Amino acid sequence: MPFDFDQWTKTIDTCMRKVSVPGATAILASSEGILRTHSYGYKNHQSKASPTAKTLFPIASLSKNFAGTVLLMMVQDAHLNLDDPIQKHLPDVQIGTKDLWGKLTCADLLTHNSGFDESILLERYALFQKGPKAVIEALKDYPQSFPYKTTYSYFNLTYTVIIPLIEKFYQLDWKTFLQTRLFDPLDFQHTTVDQETMLSRDHSNLYAFDAHGQVYEDNFYNIPDQLTLAGGLYSSAGGLGKWIKCHLQQGAPLLDEDCFKKMYHPYTAINPIPDYDQVRYATERYHLHHYGLGLKIGSVNGHALYYHEGAIKNARSILVIIPSQNRGAAILTNIGDHDAASVAMFYLMDEMLGLPEVDHIQYLCPVTRQLRQNLMDPLKERAA
Repeated sequence: MPFDFDQWTKTIDTCMRKVSVPGATAILASSEGILRTHSYGYKNHQSKASPTAKTLFPIASLSKNFAGTVLLMMVQDAHLNLDDPIQKHLPDVQIGTKDLWGKLTCADLLTHNSGFDESILLERYALFQKGPKAVIEALKDYPQSFPYKTTYSYFNLTYTVIIPLIEKFYQLDWKTFLQTRLFDPLDFQHTTVDQETMLSRDHSNLYAFDAHGQVYEDNFYNIPDQLTLAGGLYSSAGGLGKWIKCHLQQGAPLLDEDCFKKMYHPYTAINPIPDYDQVRYATERYHLHHYGLGLKIGSVNGHALYYHEGAIKNARSILVIIPSQNRGAAILTNIGDHDAASVAMFYLMDEMLGLPEVDHIQYLCPVTRQLRQNLMDPLKERAA
């Protein structure tokens, strides 16, 4: 299907301007590689230098799909099966109660169906700051808020369990494994787990909104190791273009096609739909009703689509892959607390999926304004 990339870049710029995003990069890719790239604004407010396809940003929860690929590598290498109880491979570890631990499978680590709820994390917050081993220990007897496999409840910390699995099966430090087995085969010169490496390369400064909605520099990059596989990778538009190419080549060169397809199995029904306007909007419009191995799964007009967003205080990202169109796209921004990247992506998705035109931009401003208000009200109360 023909796609007007130039018109889309104008839409991206409009969305970014409306909510004062300092800088962004976007990419369109196919199974052949990167098709087009686009940059908006600046990566550094002092120099006014523009980001490029090589500029590194935090990609937040887009990292989850990389974790899914690592798990499938273990399947392909005959170390485990997705439906194996994790207890079989890590007998000295316990996540949740003993009863739950006997049931949790390897796939459950990544698919948000364990019944855990992150709203009670503060009770054990100090332990969660001490590294992967401390996190795993803190998850022992962690209470369930929902019965197992009954509810979609987004939970980052079970992704940490991938780390001891890597170290057991491959006898490698997990960061070395990611570099040598995941990044190097894809020629990911602009993707890393390491903050120092990121800072030594072309990277974007990061920004946030203050209590008055003004932009300020907020260069806090340090995602703890225990959260890296859930949300701590750094990548570029060019890097994500190569990731999209890997998807559209059915996993090559990392995985064989049959194994890679397990990525897209609908492991968990997204029910209830998260009660946040933008997520609800996307879920309902694009039928994103299931969660695979680090990706949301949807289907519109006979087209399968794979989708995820990443969000932290000072960065926001989105990735979409539509195999029937042999296309995928990603947008990275250097500020959080906005919906501009998502809304800009909705226009691309609509055109590729044959959906009627909708004024997504009209929707954008009130949702972003409400999101900022929800996040900033506590700051205002403390300042009063």
